[in-house]
Amino acid sequence: MDDCIDVSIHIESVEKALTDLGHGITDRTALMETIAGTMLNAVTQNFNDGGRPQAWEAPKHRTGMPLVDTAVLKNSITEASDNDSAMVGTNVIYAAIHNFGGTIKRETAKGKVEIEMPQREFLNLTPQDEEDIMEDVHTYFQNLI
Repeated sequence: MDDCIDVSIHIESVEKALTDLGHGITDRTALMETIAGTMLNAVTQNFNDGGRPQAWEAPKHRTGMPLVDTAVLKNSITEASDNDSAMVGTNVIYAAIHNFGGTIKRETAKGKVEIEMPQREFLNLTPQDEEDIMEDVHTYFQNLI
């Protein structure tokens, strides 16, 4: 077929969209930053609601909401992200025992004491939070085009 006709169309908007999409796939920093913000909002909501999706067990030795007596733990939650990851966390030393629960062994004037700390998982995402993160991803890629 020597009698072929080649047609080339250069549409700047299409070329720009493809270039932007390629860049957005390679440099995902903005997406991860958005996801980290969504996760931070979710963890903050966990504290505000006193546990999600299930309410945390009430404190035994004081009144009020669990994990927010002084709000040190709640206020210590930070977000971080880079090109490949998004995370939330805390550096408060007692955070793990509250999040996972467990046995605390203490030496007191009366001898050794064991206290069972109930799990009050604050570093968790609900199914709705996961949907919100997927919406972040969809919006990110839609905005690239």
